[in-house]
Amino acid sequence: ASKAIDGDRKTEWKASGLAPLVVDMGSEVEVQGFSYAPTTTDDLTGTIYKYAFYTSLDGQTWTACEENGEFSNIMHNPVPYFVRFGRTYKARYFKLVPLSEIDGKNCVTIGEIGILGKQVPEKNDETRVYDHPDAPIDISLGLASSTPPGTASAACPVLNHPKLKGWFFYTAHEFLDRDTRDGLPLGFTEHRGQHMSRAARVDNARCSEVSDGALHIHAREEADSIDNGFGRLVKFSHGCYRTAPPGSDEYWCNFTENMRIEIRFRRTPYTGFNDALWLMGNNNRPWPANGEIDLLENPKKTVNNRAHFTLHSENHYAGVIGGKGSVTASIDLEDMSRWNIYWIEWYPDRIVGGVNGQPYFEHRKGDNGNTDWPWSDPEGFFLIFSTGISTNPDSWPGAVRPSEWKAEQAPSMDIDWVRVYVNKDYKGEKAPERRYY
Repeated sequence: ASKAIDGDRKTEWKASGLAPLVVDMGSEVEVQGFSYAPTTTDDLTGTIYKYAFYTSLDGQTWTACEENGEFSNIMHNPVPYFVRFGRTYKARYFKLVPLSEIDGKNCVTIGEIGILGKQVPEKNDETRVYDHPDAPIDISLGLASSTPPGTASAACPVLNHPKLKGWFFYTAHEFLDRDTRDGLPLGFTEHRGQHMSRAARVDNARCSEVSDGALHIHAREEADSIDNGFGRLVKFSHGCYRTAPPGSDEYWCNFTENMRIEIRFRRTPYTGFNDALWLMGNNNRPWPANGEIDLLENPKKTVNNRAHFTLHSENHYAGVIGGKGSVTASIDLEDMSRWNIYWIEWYPDRIVGGVNGQPYFEHRKGDNGNTDWPWSDPEGFFLIFSTGISTNPDSWPGAVRPSEWKAEQAPSMDIDWVRVYVNKDYKGEKAPERRYY
């Protein structure tokens, strides 16, 4: 049995066997994607892992929108997933075909399914954010006189965002050659710790450099096993960075609410990496109570162009026994080996994430019963860049295969710049004097 509801087109559905779900939406709709959520019960039996999705105008002839899709990590992260196609399909019917269940069982359950039909800006077009995204930011037109009308804090400068109303320039890191020491960027420190060192030793001096106005972070295979810094032998080295902490000589930003944070990023297309841009709380509380914001993750058990945005908090997190699932969304891009602008808009009661001109994630405080909200912490957050290198074939990103690495293209994640804007409600500190732009 199925029931379609006009608008969200939600359905509760169960079936024996991997039977497809076919829905007559009642009228022609321009379909740009769909959402899928497993049941909200503790029993996740029947949750779809791999799927195919089709649309049709007459219910007889079907067009494939996605023939080999998967809800990555849904076993540990049983929350709504959003899939957006690279084009629009006119359809009255849609068909979701389960290809496999999370445990290989011969049954299917669906808590909710929705059709995404709203027109959205081009997701692969950086010029939705900047006309010339590869150019250094130009602050010569502002920063001189008064603050914008209604601004709550004099920390808010007067340079408007070039495309987005209500956001004013705060600070940036452009990774200029002048702002380096021994080829490494000022304003950042090496981010070690056991979690970052499980599969590879963190060694920024050997595995990263600033050149051509960008930070390049590499992974390398070692000729012999080396100590990871925690008494374990590993075969790889990589780079991992975090922003300089408050109070340090190179401190340049404390990330917090009423900010828009933009990062221009690309990565090489190799398996076994989960290249990530993320934020963690400065409050020294244990994970996940300290709050984590994954502005971007791109796990590649197989090479893909899927960007994930995820929030973790004390009662809403994934991958740990007793966890209740994090809040996440994903989007497929044309090519993550090219530059794209990943961003977050951070408010006291909601967090919005997107890429280039398109938002694809939004979570409001209290949605789905989640009242956790560590992201209003006055201690603020720091920013991390990590390759997420893995040697475990069963992990989310799979395992690296050095035999695939091209001599002229080592595994790398590249950051062109980080730009921070604030809105009229920003009440934080004035931007530090340290400027890297």
